Amino acid sequence: MAEGNLIDDVLYPKRQAELETLVAGLARYNPTKILVEVLPEKEAELNVRYRAYLEGRYHLGSGEVEQIGFRLAKMLNHPRLFAVDDQNEEGARLLQGDPFAKYQQSPAFRQILAEGEKQKRREQEILQRHGLLALIWHLNSPEYMREDHRFYLRLASLGQEPALWVQWWYGRNLAIFLNILRVAEKGDRLLLIIGAGHGYLLRCLAKESGELSLRDVRRYLTRPGDRGAANPP
Repeated sequence: MAEGNLIDDVLYPKRQAELETLVAGLARYNPTKILVEVLPEKEAELNVRYRAYLEGRYHLGSGEVEQIGFRLAKMLNHPRLFAVDDQNEEGARLLQGDPFAKYQQSPAFRQILAEGEKQKRREQEILQRHGLLALIWHLNSPEYMREDHRFYLRLASLGQEPALWVQWWYGRNLAIFLNILRVAEKGDRLLLIIGAGHGYLLRCLAKESGELSLRDVRRYLTRPGDRGAANPP
């Protein structure tokens, strides 16, 4: 499941109610393992917090790992969550300073930035007018993921430094995918909670590897404006 940055305060009662509905929908998928955007070396710390939450000794933070991951894991009686993020540190060593610094005044770069801001405003509008579930539905649509991925390709075309940054991004997603495979076992139903920018590449890797089959998470969620679970093709 792709998750964007929640733009307003998820601790508001309205958002908390929407999160409860979201988590109830995700529970219909009945995942056997919940995977989150946390580095594997911090998995033990993650699960210490999760166990404290189960015992009533920890209040959820505002991030999706806890607001969605911890809630869902508790609802499904999972003993732990799995950390599968990667920062691709080897690839990061190729980068020195800001890879976009000398392109700040480039018309092409400024156009990309302007379109990115337009996309953010669109997400803000969806959230404010239609609610959190509508935003999640939007971020997990094939149309959104294709368009989002094109931003990375356009950045790469600016020059050598941006291209190296995009190589780092691709490498990071490959490393995340390998971490997912490390966690996966036969018969598992995996649910990945991660930033929306990863959605396109991770789905491509899963599909092309032949190791995992994909489900559209939206089929388990309520379509905005409907009362029941939707079933996208």
